[in-house]
Amino acid sequence: MQRRPERRALRRGIIIAAAIQSALLLGCSEGDTRSYEPRCSLDELETFDSAIPAGWTVVNGGSGAETWTWYQGLLDWDFAPLAANGGVLVDSRAGAYGEADDADLETPLYDIGNCAEATVSFRCYYKDNPDDDQDIGEVYLIPGGVDTPVLVREFDTSNPPGVPASYSFPVTETLLNERDSFSVLFHYEGRDDWGWYVDDVAVTGVL
Repeated sequence: MQRRPERRALRRGIIIAAAIQSALLLGCSEGDTRSYEPRCSLDELETFDSAIPAGWTVVNGGSGAETWTWYQGLLDWDFAPLAANGGVLVDSRAGAYGEADDADLETPLYDIGNCAEATVSFRCYYKDNPDDDQDIGEVYLIPGGVDTPVLVREFDTSNPPGVPASYSFPVTETLLNERDSFSVLFHYEGRDDWGWYVDDVAVTGVL
């Protein structure tokens, strides 16, 4: 009895596939001494060149109108030498007297991917009113973008006059709380105070 051509072709295909698999396994175990690691591709930088970009969320919960807005130039209340390309600012001093500022700026959701951890960095200029103790700037990490925010940095005193400073913090497995993504929240509260300028927010994965 003759074998049907399609059965012969199928058998030939199975033999070729098995040979390729065997060669690959042999090359990985004997001939190829290179080590392969999962790729950590988390690398984001927001410089706020022209606006608060899509994906960033602004929420104003205070009684005043002042909230996070895109800003470019020098702050009239301090002439701080801020980046020429702009940044984000909540200007408490611009509001009406007695109004409370309560403003949130939240980043998009960052996927940790194959990275073991991540580092978040940013530049900011925080201007405190020493005659008032109602202003504060807080930075939170939100595991999964939905879990209870975790406070990672707090500002309640001014930077040196006119000097934006750089800050960073690690996003560890403990902070992630078994989540594989996170967002960062900048929260400002004030009443007849000064304000907070933020720029160059970077998120970098670490293997």
